[in-house]
Amino acid sequence: MKFRDKTVIVTGSSRGIGRTIAGMFMEEGARVVINGRNPEQLRNTQVEFQSMGYQPLAIPGDVTDPGFCRKLVEQTVAHFDRLDYLINNAGLPVRGFFEELTPEFFKKVIDVNLMSAVYCTMAALPFIKQTRGSVVFISSLSGGIRGIPNSAPYSVGKMGLTALAQTLQSELRHSGVHFGLVRVGFVKAYPGKKVLKYDNSLMEVHRRGHETEEDVGRAVMRLIRRRKFKITQTLLGKALSFFQWIAPGFVNWALYKTLNHKMYR
Repeated sequence: MKFRDKTVIVTGSSRGIGRTIAGMFMEEGARVVINGRNPEQLRNTQVEFQSMGYQPLAIPGDVTDPGFCRKLVEQTVAHFDRLDYLINNAGLPVRGFFEELTPEFFKKVIDVNLMSAVYCTMAALPFIKQTRGSVVFISSLSGGIRGIPNSAPYSVGKMGLTALAQTLQSELRHSGVHFGLVRVGFVKAYPGKKVLKYDNSLMEVHRRGHETEEDVGRAVMRLIRRRKFKITQTLLGKALSFFQWIAPGFVNWALYKTLNHKMYR
């Protein structure tokens, strides 16, 4: 088991994709740190894992705070004596057309979807260099390949992750650290999943999705095992990537025609 006794931090792992990724690493024998902003919710997730026989370390806090990111890494290394993998999963999906947004809203979303990964990676990198481990960024088809209507700040943040991963891959080519990017498609929504609307209200998501959280978890583990740079999930994602390359004008027209599609709801 490649991940036995490896130490992994998964940000935003009290529920959803992050929780699933954390669980899959523990199944493979890894020592996992789970994280989330809501202490009660994170504690409930920790108890659920403990009932399954796992012992994750739960560290609640906001990864948009650079000081907390340093604390997250320091507590991890103090507890487990090493850090092998950082999974930058924390994210904030939103709905709202650009002209509906405020500067404050835009910044809030960028902080969660991009700057949290910057801060956590800065804090973790010295320790991951020691173990020659991996830093993984959970991106999306929305922004990872092409900006998507009704989600401008989310798309900007996810596209920023691509630039960040590419830059680190170049600058630290001979460091022994592996940097990877998983571009996730429309994932089946877990019960009660909500997204943030432009007016700061929450909207429940109702969609079947094109992949599951387990599909994403398997992609993350495959990325690390093979030390690949990029995995694009789902046939839709691969098609979008292909057509964005050969016919970007067509993609732009197609997205315009989908402005009111249910995939944005």
